[in-house]
Amino acid sequence: MVAKSFGASSYQIYRKIAIPSIIPILLGSIRLCFHGVIVGVVIAQLYIGNLGIGFLAEYYTALFQTVNLYLLIVIVSVIVMIGYWSLIKLEINYLRKRNLLINVK
Repeated sequence: MVAKSFGASSYQIYRKIAIPSIIPILLGSIRLCFHGVIVGVVIAQLYIGNLGIGFLAEYYTALFQTVNLYLLIVIVSVIVMIGYWSLIKLEINYLRKRNLLINVK
């Protein structure tokens, strides 16, 4: 390694080279998995929970309260969109800070 030949310790190599090179991949992976995690949580709450979003969806469906069910779906969708948007902004800001971003507005 070049850093080792310049006298960098193992700690400095991890802190200055290894971890910063992993962060863009990590942020992209978190962004791609975000929707699957939310769907998994809602489905798990639907089948085994006695409170939460999945339970409320099942409850409103059983009582034929479609307005509340659609409101719940809209609220969850807005929360997921805000979370996804914030992850995209976090990734873009990090890449801009490191001068790794090319032609993104």
